[in-house]
Amino acid sequence: LGVDIVMKLSKDEAVELQSELIESYRAPWFQNQLDDLLEDYPPPGGLYEQAFKDKFAVLLRKAQEATLVKHGFDGPKGVYNMMSAFGDVGADPEVVALGRQIDEKLRVTEGCVLPVVVEV
Repeated sequence: LGVDIVMKLSKDEAVELQSELIESYRAPWFQNQLDDLLEDYPPPGGLYEQAFKDKFAVLLRKAQEATLVKHGFDGPKGVYNMMSAFGDVGADPEVVALGRQIDEKLRVTEGCVLPVVVEV
């Protein structure tokens, strides 16, 4: 209907959501598929390739789907809505620490997103 509903997470909600994502990213099936993807597109050069970005996005969506739906972030803009929902709590030390754990599981992200890669 042309109405955007903006959700904001409380700290407890953010911590719960991040903890569930960490569990998804820790799962052997996810880590095995990430291993395969990074073998096919080794960093840092592989991160330039659109095919890597596309396949990484598909893998993330697969891992995130149940958690995003549970927390009301389903639909085509679910990930973007989720990220904006962290606005009020994103600087909280516990939320920042969990973000680092997410980056550790994803191995190629900074601040939970792929870094902008500039070829020189």
